[in-house]
Amino acid sequence: MIDFFVKEVTPPQSFGIFYITIVALIIILCIYTPKFFKTKSQVLFHNFVTWVWLFLVVEEIARLIHEHLIRSGNWLNVFPFHLCSMPLYLIPLYQFSKNQRIKQAAIDFVSTFCFFGAAISFFEPSGLLHEYQFATFHSLVWHGAIVILSISFISLDLAINKKSNFKDIIVVYGIVLAIAEVFNFLLKDISKINLFFISPFKPSSLIVFEDISLTIGFIPNAILFVTILALVVYGMFLIIRKLKKVSNKKVLILN
Repeated sequence: MIDFFVKEVTPPQSFGIFYITIVALIIILCIYTPKFFKTKSQVLFHNFVTWVWLFLVVEEIARLIHEHLIRSGNWLNVFPFHLCSMPLYLIPLYQFSKNQRIKQAAIDFVSTFCFFGAAISFFEPSGLLHEYQFATFHSLVWHGAIVILSISFISLDLAINKKSNFKDIIVVYGIVLAIAEVFNFLLKDISKINLFFISPFKPSSLIVFEDISLTIGFIPNAILFVTILALVVYGMFLIIRKLKKVSNKKVLILN
């Protein structure tokens, strides 16, 4: 167990057998998890989500310890407030908030922005495959869990049910961006973080946007990035809404 946590290895090959196997497993779970809970009580699914969230919390704490003791010596370098970190904070809002609008906005954000961020990472997996076994395990499990949960929320009609809900999703987006930028300012001198890739002090590490940030400046690049991300996710939101409508019509016809 200790070797798994501290051992440095050659990172797995992008789109190699190991990686393809993991992706295939995630796809299978994306299909069968919502299918299993379709005929179960909502309470059982909520309990499942809670246990997954608790596992992610423990995994994230282990990641911070790993970063501080094994990798960089500074846990703030992986401060958990990136796009794919948001389920840590939003799933409890969905589970325990008494305000229905807040509950819906939280789970809709996870099922759109977080889903997109996690899913797209599998198409360019260099950020998921690391020189430490634990870091690779954490990245693959973390992003895989977000994809599986998001598809389950959507498939079970818990998320992306109304077109008007996107307004609240954008409000959440604005709030988390503002918080991320505050942390970017507060931690700029004591860490290497660039939360949401919008720090005015560091170039973006994203493909394409890294060159753009060095060409037009960090702040214009940040504005461009958050705008493009919102537009792309909105397009995805509309496509999912359309697919759900088609699926529901087929169910009605069959019945």
